[in-house]
Amino acid sequence: MATPIDVVEKELGPVIEIDVNTAMWKMPATMREGFEVLSDVTEQAGVDCTLAPYARFLEIDWSAEAKRGFLSTLIQVFSKPSHFRMGMPISAPIPHVDDIRSEILANRRYVRAVHVGPYQEVGDTYKRMAVWAQDNNLALAPESIELYLNDPRITEKDQLQTELLIPLT
Repeated sequence: MATPIDVVEKELGPVIEIDVNTAMWKMPATMREGFEVLSDVTEQAGVDCTLAPYARFLEIDWSAEAKRGFLSTLIQVFSKPSHFRMGMPISAPIPHVDDIRSEILANRRYVRAVHVGPYQEVGDTYKRMAVWAQDNNLALAPESIELYLNDPRITEKDQLQTELLIPLT
């Protein structure tokens, strides 16, 4: 069963982020290490993580993504680095720490869906969202946010839940 797609307003509030450029096949290790660093920073700063950790993907061409086939996706996995920011919403703003930036992600309208299943299959849900937005005459910003709602270390792959948010322009 396909997950519902809708438009929501959401504010992540104060966040800390690490800027990353890496190949898709390296993302699991990169994200595991990055979220550990962010968790350490929140602990040292005495702030709490208020929502699920996330990745904010940048520089996305949604019209191309909606048309991308299997072979094109496979080539991208092994050849094109992804530019994204790993982040955590936190209870209060903190100063920048080394490569970790602190900012506020204000209230914004998003096309939203919750993907259930392996992270490797999230592209199918994104394609559905891009087509849905086009069918509903909604203009998408060139980025997305993936909130990781459960822990992949203790959750079966087919039960992983990822909230997908694509900002509207």
